[in-house]
Amino acid sequence: MENKLNQVSFIVPGKITSKGRPRARVIKSGSKGGGSYASIYTPQDTIIYENLIKMCYKEQANNYHFGNSPLSVSIYASFQAPKEVRDLRALGYGYIACFGRQDLDNIAKIVLDALNKIAFFDDKQITDLRIMKMYDKQERLEINIYRLSNLSLAEAKELKRADNIKKARIKKLKKEQRILTERIARLLNYENQTPKRKQDLQLSIDKLNIVEQELKKEK
Repeated sequence: MENKLNQVSFIVPGKITSKGRPRARVIKSGSKGGGSYASIYTPQDTIIYENLIKMCYKEQANNYHFGNSPLSVSIYASFQAPKEVRDLRALGYGYIACFGRQDLDNIAKIVLDALNKIAFFDDKQITDLRIMKMYDKQERLEINIYRLSNLSLAEAKELKRADNIKKARIKKLKKEQRILTERIARLLNYENQTPKRKQDLQLSIDKLNIVEQELKKEK
């Protein structure tokens, strides 16, 4: 049985790259008079960083997949503090907000796109997203994925199906219990207890015990 994790945390070290916008290049047709057309492509640095996120997740989370569960994702983007920030901290100014770096939405976009089909089926499963950027000694991403207690539609349907199967089984067992109880009562009413009737009686009692044990398990 697969171990169902409720949380996975992992780190992507090194320089942070936010999601780059798709770019277009003009390609001329090789045939004479064929004209030209535009080709849309993803920037190379985006592809490289998405692959790094995937690799870090696979290695640190042992390829764990959250399935269809609704999820919460927290992303902490740490950027190396410039000298002026380090100097102000040394003077006791404490926390200084991290301005002038990549947009938070583009950082979130590259993380979720990279984890699609790797950590979950679709980033539509993310119902709670939190992201923060800050200054620190080393540049990196820290990503936490939490399984929420809410049921997804697929999980709710599966639970309903299992519940219906259980109800049908209980109904069938109760019917067998009633039939066996009536049969035992009839066999006990016979004045002439032949060997065949005694054998049928014992078999019916044994079957009834089994049915009642199965009913206890289902309840």
